Amino acid sequence: SLRPIFKSEELVFEVFPTILNLLTILPFLAVWILSSQEDQGAQDAGRALGDTMSVIPTVAYQRGVQALLTSERDFGPVSWADSFGWDMRVIHSTVLCAAVA
Repeated sequence: SLRPIFKSEELVFEVFPTILNLLTILPFLAVWILSSQEDQGAQDAGRALGDTMSVIPTVAYQRGVQALLTSERDFGPVSWADSFGWDMRVIHSTVLCAAVA
């Protein structure tokens, strides 16, 4: 319970959504930082960490949206079929998210 940390139960109810958002955004932020490094080893570590953490629905969603938004920069012009190829990792995130549900 978070009650010992906060002065009142109302404060817990007010702050909890922010804490929950931080807990779901921070893992994706770590994956994004690793994936955007110049070092290939760091990129591979970020990709592996992201693939593993895609069992968390919010991380899977964020990774899928990131892949769609950066697809043209990373792969050049892409078609609808390319968007859901394994190279872009969108289908990977979608399958993991569906498997967890």
